[in-house]
Amino acid sequence: MRNSKFLVALGAAGALAGASLVGATTASAATGSNSGAVARGVAPKADGVQACVNQIMSPDEYPKTRELDLSVFDDFTPVDKRGKVRFSPTMEKRSVPNSWATWGSPPDTETSTPNILFTGGDLSVTLTLPKVDKPGKRVVGAEVEPDPFEVHTFTGVYATKSGKKICSITRDVDGNAGARVLAAEVTKKAKTMTISSDADFSIGAIHLGNP
Repeated sequence: MRNSKFLVALGAAGALAGASLVGATTASAATGSNSGAVARGVAPKADGVQACVNQIMSPDEYPKTRELDLSVFDDFTPVDKRGKVRFSPTMEKRSVPNSWATWGSPPDTETSTPNILFTGGDLSVTLTLPKVDKPGKRVVGAEVEPDPFEVHTFTGVYATKSGKKICSITRDVDGNAGARVLAAEVTKKAKTMTISSDADFSIGAIHLGNP
């Protein structure tokens, strides 16, 4: 009888320890990302695409542009269009720090508390851009940050309406308060910009311009 009680007590203690361990692991995982749950995979490749000549590395380097206002959406709203820019697949509105933990800070980003769009598990998003009527080039880009608190490589590929790739840009970005600008000045024939990484991510401070 005594042995039976001992075994029951031991089993209960083991179960409690196991439950504590699971809880600790879950909490630890949640604190390791901006959204609390990370999606990972293999980023789409941009092999054979030439590098864009004029990559923009900070907000101060933008020529005259306009920024898409994302404050009109409540957090967790599905967003597939803002103004004349379309997003595919549909993204989810978030904000820092309310529903996304960290961002960068000036001068690397425009603000440390932006309104942003989250891929929600997808590893890439394509921005379909409005037509440019003025001659010359166009500027397209956004601030980006990966979901996990780790450094991940981002690629931005610009393409024509027919899908022909024009040029690409890359940048390593830290998910722990390390958001950075991923942007370039490209030919006005660019109709899309596809941003991708090997983990899900958010974008903000989306800029368009025709200097």
